[in-house]
Amino acid sequence: MYDEYIAAIQRELERAGFPADPMIGRVFFAALDGLALQQVVFGHSERTRAGVALVQELFAVYLDSLGRA
Repeated sequence: MYDEYIAAIQRELERAGFPADPMIGRVFFAALDGLALQQVVFGHSERTRAGVALVQELFAVYLDSLGRA
């Protein structure tokens, strides 16, 4: 099941301009999966939103470093 989620994320990342590198999808999924788990365990919605925003920012910086943003 995780492989299907990762593949779906990778497809969307490629549409957004990221390289066709499965590791990028795995890292993105791992970050979001970890944040979702923390939300379930700890229940801090604002921390989860801040974490998601940071993941988005980090990936935007990465994409920009590739000259594709």
